[in-house]
Amino acid sequence: MESKNAAPIAVTVITLIWLAYSASKTPPIHQSQFIVTAAYSCDGNKTITASFYKSVNVPVAKPGEPPIPGGSVDLKLSDGRAMTLPQTISASGIRYANPNESLIFWNKGNGAFIMENNVETYSNCAQR
Repeated sequence: MESKNAAPIAVTVITLIWLAYSASKTPPIHQSQFIVTAAYSCDGNKTITASFYKSVNVPVAKPGEPPIPGGSVDLKLSDGRAMTLPQTISASGIRYANPNESLIFWNKGNGAFIMENNVETYSNCAQR
């Protein structure tokens, strides 16, 4: 009776060892690399501190479509809010947005702005 139970236990142990070994050899799915932190002064004495990160682009399923950028930005706003936004596709500059795009941070060169619910709430921001 003991020999009947030994085979399934051995297979389970070998499977668990193999899974642990495989997991240790798999690269991380998402690994961000810090690039730089920039401070912006905006209209109305508002400020933004933005820490930029780069990561691997996310491939898309349809041929011919551009990959989804894998970067992100950590924002600290002068009104006390802090958030992390993923990078999104942009025709010009670098664009970051939350999933429903109710908050968008866009920067190009030394300038930036924030849109919230289609209203520009941080305007004419210039890097300090």
